[in-house]
Amino acid sequence: MVRIKNEEEVLELIKIKKSVRNLQGFENLGGFGRVISQQFSNLFNSYTKAYNKLYNRKGSLFMSNFNRKLIDSENYFGTLIAYIHNNPVHHGFVNHPKDWLHSSWHTYLQEKYTKIKREEGIKWFGNRNEFFRVHHEIKMGKMSSLFEK
Repeated sequence: MVRIKNEEEVLELIKIKKSVRNLQGFENLGGFGRVISQQFSNLFNSYTKAYNKLYNRKGSLFMSNFNRKLIDSENYFGTLIAYIHNNPVHHGFVNHPKDWLHSSWHTYLQEKYTKIKREEGIKWFGNRNEFFRVHHEIKMGKMSSLFEK
């Protein structure tokens, strides 16, 4: 799950990072949505090239383009976090989200600095205990129908 900043926030970051004082917006680049999509495309292409070079392979790593879904409720947001953390369990890679080393699950257990908005995520569940309760009770069959369309 990726939270995309709004156009004003992105413009402000660009101004700060590049010390640009006079930006005309994203219209010349095809609009804000197009710029964001292109950034993700660049990320996935770079990752694929590096992975293929490292493992002496060719071809695509990803089955299809990424999908955007609007998260428009607290319930949906919390359900999506639990779904992501339980996905490796659902597919039989591990028995518990804590066993998947490449998961943000671990961030919710630690206190060290991270760019993940840990407290914001916990807040959506109400508190840390509720966060873990929802993850424990998740029914992946139901979850798949919500997100794997």
